[in-house]
Amino acid sequence: CKALTGIDLTNCTQWYRFVEIYYHRAETVHKGKTVPAQVETVVLYLPDVWSRLPTRMEWDGLHHNYKKKLDQLLQQKREAEGDDKDANTGAIPKKEPTHYAQLDPKNMKLTELREELEARSLPSKGMTAQLIARLIKVLKSEQDKEEKENASKTEAEKIAAAREKEKEEERKKKEEEEKKKQKEREIQLLEKKYILPEKSHILVHPSRMAKGGKFDCTVMSLSELLDYRQDNSKEHSFEVFLFAELFNAMLMRDFGFRIYKSLVEAPEKTKEEKDDKDSKSKDKKSEKDKKDEEKNNSDDVDDKTKKEQAVRVTMDPYLLLAFIYFDQNLHGHLSDKMIEELLHSLGLQLSRAQIKKLVQKVESKGLVDYRKLTDRPKDEPKQNGTHSTEDLVTLAYGNKRLLPIFDESISPKKRSKTKTTIANTGIPNGYAKVKGSTVNISKLQTEFKTSVDSCRESDKLLEKLQTENERLNEQARRTSVAIEKLSMELHDFKERLSNTSSELSGVEGKTKWYFTLMNEIYEKLQPVFANKTEKKEAEDCQDTEMREEDVETQKETEEKMSV
Repeated sequence: CKALTGIDLTNCTQWYRFVEIYYHRAETVHKGKTVPAQVETVVLYLPDVWSRLPTRMEWDGLHHNYKKKLDQLLQQKREAEGDDKDANTGAIPKKEPTHYAQLDPKNMKLTELREELEARSLPSKGMTAQLIARLIKVLKSEQDKEEKENASKTEAEKIAAAREKEKEEERKKKEEEEKKKQKEREIQLLEKKYILPEKSHILVHPSRMAKGGKFDCTVMSLSELLDYRQDNSKEHSFEVFLFAELFNAMLMRDFGFRIYKSLVEAPEKTKEEKDDKDSKSKDKKSEKDKKDEEKNNSDDVDDKTKKEQAVRVTMDPYLLLAFIYFDQNLHGHLSDKMIEELLHSLGLQLSRAQIKKLVQKVESKGLVDYRKLTDRPKDEPKQNGTHSTEDLVTLAYGNKRLLPIFDESISPKKRSKTKTTIANTGIPNGYAKVKGSTVNISKLQTEFKTSVDSCRESDKLLEKLQTENERLNEQARRTSVAIEKLSMELHDFKERLSNTSSELSGVEGKTKWYFTLMNEIYEKLQPVFANKTEKKEAEDCQDTEMREEDVETQKETEEKMSV
């Protein structure tokens, strides 16, 4: 069991011998040797696994270790994803060339011109005018090439290409969504494996080596075990099914006896005649009157039932469990015939009249509403069981005492012998002799009770401290995540700052170089512009003189004409 499931049953103190199976093996031949006929015995034990449950402190330690392991796995996963991102960001991707329709080379900056030329695998060194001419030439060739391709393509091909592009985009989106879902599934699977419930449980670790790594353990209910195929003749399956049937029979017997005990304790009906008269008068009513009354009184009945449900509380949960075990559809009631058959199957040798009398105490119209037996008003004080152990023994025997075969089991001679042995010991009531010393049992009980109460209080305080610790751990985890996020953002900003500073230094160097170049050009072109200005001034002077002479000649001619 420990090798296959990881459950250590050495701490189980009680092992119940539940089933013993005998296989009659016929004579067979194995590896050339005759094996004689023999009887093989298989015994199934039912261990008390509740004694194997970890204590509160052990469970808290397991809870903490599993949570720590989960945090480690998630941290490793985040680091692996971060390494992949760093590897992707470390290799600077080559910029794709921009479409020619979106570019205007004459209005572009020098850095943009160089980037576009580098994206097209062209030299990016030279003057600005050279780069512009080079880029314009390339863009024109791209435009001519695209126009030729568009001219050769038909409209159907264009539509097909557009559809293929859309499909490719959809495929990429689906792949991204699937990756995200896969990550979420992996995280959920890890949390399901490593997050333990609050209450202590028995942990199962299936062996990874058994059955080639396909061995697994599942939790199955008793109803699933009972729903087996009749043609399954394997020995191991047969043993499991036989165990399930016997376990079901044991539960039916125990729950049936609890129901029988509750029927014995139930009070007798005091108003049977009135109920009979009311039932007869109700039967005489017509269906129309019944429908009208149901419509008029439905609201009142609902209010009453709500009040009763709000006030009534389950006082005997074990009895409720016994009834629910047989009420598989959870109708809230059982038929009187079903309860009669159940009481007959207990083997108490009760007569039909006795069983009918017990069932009639609680049945109404052929049904038994077991909530009336399990639930009580909230204000009503809790009633302790009136039956002692002797009464329970008499109930368990039923009518067997009347049969002669069972007389020796509870003979009065044995009772008298036990009483005389107790009286002869000379030990007073409430005391016991253990290893030669008398022990006060009542005092031990009180001390045990106080220790149990103190343990409960310490458990409550421990749970409170654990919740506070979990809250603080969660807060610390959130702050650590926020710190990691801020540190990553700071790292990104530092990288951006370094990149921008390097670009700025490069731009400053280029500006200085351009400034010196412009100064050299200005110094070389300055004398040329000076000569041009002198010539222009001389020409302007000549023009003014010519104009003055023309004006004077014009005046002279006008004077002569006037004379």
